[in-house]
Amino acid sequence: MDNDRRKIELMNSLLMSMPGTPIVYYGDEIGMGDNVYLGDRNGVRTPMQWSPDRNGGFSRADPASLLLPPIQDPVYGYQAINVEAQARNSASLLNWMKRLIAARRARAKIFGRGTQRFLYPKERPILAYVREHDGASVLCIANLSRAAQATSLDLAAWRGRVPIEVLGRSRFPIIGDTPYTLTLPPFGFYWFDLADPHELPDDIEPLAQTMLPEYVTLVVSGGTPVLDSRNRAFLEHDILPDWMAARRWFADKASPRARARIADRVVLESGVAGLVFVDHVTADGATQHYQVPFAAEWTALSDLPTPRLTGVAAKLRRGPREGVLVDATGTPIFAPMLLGLMRGNREIVTDAGARVVARGTPELAELDLSGVEATLIGGEQSNSSMLIPDRAVVKLYRKIEPNLHPEIEMGRFLTEAGYANTPTFFGSIERLDESGTPTALAVAHRFVLNQGEAWSHAIGWLRRFVDEHALLPVEEIAARPDIAGEYLVLAAQMGRRLAELHQALASRPDLPAFAPESITNDDLDAWDAARRTRIDATLSRLERARSSLDVHTREIADALLAHRGEIADRLAVPRGGQYGAKIRVHGDLHLGQLLITRDDVQIVDFEGEPATPLADRRYKTMPAADVAGMLRSFDYAAWTVLREILPDQAPRRAIVEGLAFGWRDRAQAAFRVTYGETLTGDNNFARGKAATALLNAATIDRAFYEIDYELANRPAWALIPLSGVLSLLFPAPAGIQDSQ
Repeated sequence: MDNDRRKIELMNSLLMSMPGTPIVYYGDEIGMGDNVYLGDRNGVRTPMQWSPDRNGGFSRADPASLLLPPIQDPVYGYQAINVEAQARNSASLLNWMKRLIAARRARAKIFGRGTQRFLYPKERPILAYVREHDGASVLCIANLSRAAQATSLDLAAWRGRVPIEVLGRSRFPIIGDTPYTLTLPPFGFYWFDLADPHELPDDIEPLAQTMLPEYVTLVVSGGTPVLDSRNRAFLEHDILPDWMAARRWFADKASPRARARIADRVVLESGVAGLVFVDHVTADGATQHYQVPFAAEWTALSDLPTPRLTGVAAKLRRGPREGVLVDATGTPIFAPMLLGLMRGNREIVTDAGARVVARGTPELAELDLSGVEATLIGGEQSNSSMLIPDRAVVKLYRKIEPNLHPEIEMGRFLTEAGYANTPTFFGSIERLDESGTPTALAVAHRFVLNQGEAWSHAIGWLRRFVDEHALLPVEEIAARPDIAGEYLVLAAQMGRRLAELHQALASRPDLPAFAPESITNDDLDAWDAARRTRIDATLSRLERARSSLDVHTREIADALLAHRGEIADRLAVPRGGQYGAKIRVHGDLHLGQLLITRDDVQIVDFEGEPATPLADRRYKTMPAADVAGMLRSFDYAAWTVLREILPDQAPRRAIVEGLAFGWRDRAQAAFRVTYGETLTGDNNFARGKAATALLNAATIDRAFYEIDYELANRPAWALIPLSGVLSLLFPAPAGIQDSQ
């Protein structure tokens, strides 16, 4: 292998992924060399190199008395290559081999007994095969060349599976019908778990629809609009029901088929795009309101770029000319057009006589929009966000409600208040009915260059941290008092920015919607009563779901249910404390609502709790509600990484859990301490025992909300908030915790 680390790793990956039982000869795990001058097989029988001590730590005898001498040359000698040194280096070959062996052990039946199906890419240096056993599949790809290689693999047999890189747990794009393209570095390799998308977390994008449906063709005659009375009927009865039901933003998935009625329509710009307002009646008779932005593109369906196909609703024909009716958010000109409406403070009357009102800020007036184009970001979500690189992000709301939207209200307020750690508010578009009640349609903010959400950053950072440190000796871990210190600086910054946000939200006593109000005993009584009702309903749901939970989760649930009569009393906040003021808050704060920007963060997405009616999201409450959301998010991050890593690190479970939960506890402490220090001296905020009482109540309240959510959506994840509630309310004595 010429002492080439890349070649050594590549050959070991082949050894571990081929059928049968792999044999690793002693010394190969640290890259120990051979003494070719000893002849026969003695060259690989030199003493094991344990340390840089005499004879490599193999023996204290006189070197001349050894049967075979230890290797002493400067490249492979025991002074340069030994177990002791590599055990202390998380990036060493020894620790890399440990990770590889752990990954293989977790898939022992697949690699040891599974079938092997070779793939045949046209690139000669690429070796690719799939190991399969009992429904599980692992794709192995190796580049046997010293040059980087790109390859396309026929993975149609695994269409719909999501490749997850085994060693890094990175998720790759979902497999479709077309050849799957990968690029491998020189002597590089990949192992991919080909996972079922239904067993993945919610952040995995669904399979792109590559099998095109039979589209309805709308005929447009002369100069009539695309959605004339005849085509409008087609849209309501033949197009929108199925098209809306297939969208991720459509909320009523339980209905067998969407029932759509076009309530109103407006042309935003002639020949470009318009909005269609659709009423959908649910199975229980309730009405949901949606807005659907449509654009006519006079391009044949067969000529449309593949990424745009998912937005097609119907085909168009005007004489010999072919076109498509598409979701306008996927077109490059739609977002710039919305910004233009905001900057011009335009008002447009709808077919039903309502007004669509666009309003922009002075900051938007200074933005250069000449020649810009937008791209749809984030795939299909509950709303649609469009990015104009380096300039703006425009969000179009899908499910709409009549009322002042908190994201628009909060964005405008924070920009005017000068709070620097949220994107600058640029403007909004609202629909005003005859009474003047607004319905939010779109909002725009300044684009902030960022490194992604704090949730993804935390998961990636913690995954690497645990993966690297789990293989170090226990005493080496204990000797590092600053462990995770790099992340704690960021966690502290998050606490500082949240405190400054709360100070900004409490800075305008002259505005009724934002004026801070002292927390009274009546507020505490109302919060306690609401909390009791919510907790009782959640515990009743837990009792009903108990039998469907796995054994470990059921044990935690039973322990919590056994204390059912004590929970509400433990959460009651003592009266008479200095609890500060209730203020407007973020309302749905967690790591996913923060963007990482160099060594700082930006707080985004002030929509509030999505399950709450819009009219109820503009409440004032204790600032501790936002703090609780962040503390619970750190806990979720630790559990999420444990769920990924523990299958490959089962023998070192205690160390792995200690690292993950230790990170969580340190991050929570750094966040809380800095948050409190930033608010020192501000009478709007509780201090001391009063602050602790409010935060404990808010944190447990948040955890009960999570229990309810997980039981309804992801029962396998209910263990996380259940464990959180139990440890917060009924902590085990220190001796018991230590023994576990």
